[in-house]
Amino acid sequence: MEESVFFNRGNALASKKDPKDLYRTVQVEQSKQRGKENLVIVLDENNQEHLLFSFDDQLPKQTGEEFKIKERI
Repeated sequence: MEESVFFNRGNALASKKDPKDLYRTVQVEQSKQRGKENLVIVLDENNQEHLLFSFDDQLPKQTGEEFKIKERI
């Protein structure tokens, strides 16, 4: 079972249709943050878009948009 999380789409660090492109962005973000930030890749099931968020930006269920976690980094 996939875990659901809630985020504001405007807080996404990046969004890509192709997950391989998103992994390149992950490498850049990790080098900027020096590995201090917990990142998460989620899937928007409506348009099959992959988004990158800082896990710290997670919102309560009532205020955020629901996404399925694909990978924690």
